[in-house]
Amino acid sequence: MVPALIITIGSLVLPETPNSMIERGDCDAAKAQLKRIRGVEDVDEEFNDLMAASEASMQVKHPWRNLLERKYRAHLTMAVLIPFFQQFSGINVIMFYAPVFFNSIGFKNDAGLMSAVITGVVNVVATCVSIYGVDKWGRRVLFLEGGVQMIICQVPFYNFHYSIACILLLVK
Repeated sequence: MVPALIITIGSLVLPETPNSMIERGDCDAAKAQLKRIRGVEDVDEEFNDLMAASEASMQVKHPWRNLLERKYRAHLTMAVLIPFFQQFSGINVIMFYAPVFFNSIGFKNDAGLMSAVITGVVNVVATCVSIYGVDKWGRRVLFLEGGVQMIICQVPFYNFHYSIACILLLVK
């Protein structure tokens, strides 16, 4: 509940972005907001850049249909498959139910909770490493490395479940 409250309260106090104001046609408010955000009066160059970008984006006809074009197919495929495989791998379930999961495999109550905390800390550290690494090595290297790690970790798991399923089918 705490993260939901923080997000809700934060959304009430966050100012509108100049970009969204320009997109809605409120250019004077956008310029005033830009001055407030930057803390300087001379924002004309940046404001003109924002206006030019907005006008250029308005020139694009059928932006959603353009996503289906061949040149964007790889981007669209990855944009769909990355979250799909994140959900499919079950990591969200593991992270959400970690204390229950660790208790069910034999950890005591405090040890299960501590294991969940350790898992969360490892997740944060790995995220920080990847944030640093994406600038240094690029996204592709991190995707390939992460994919290899997932294969190494999940192939035995799936083989085990496949073997169990085959045994159960043979027993029937």
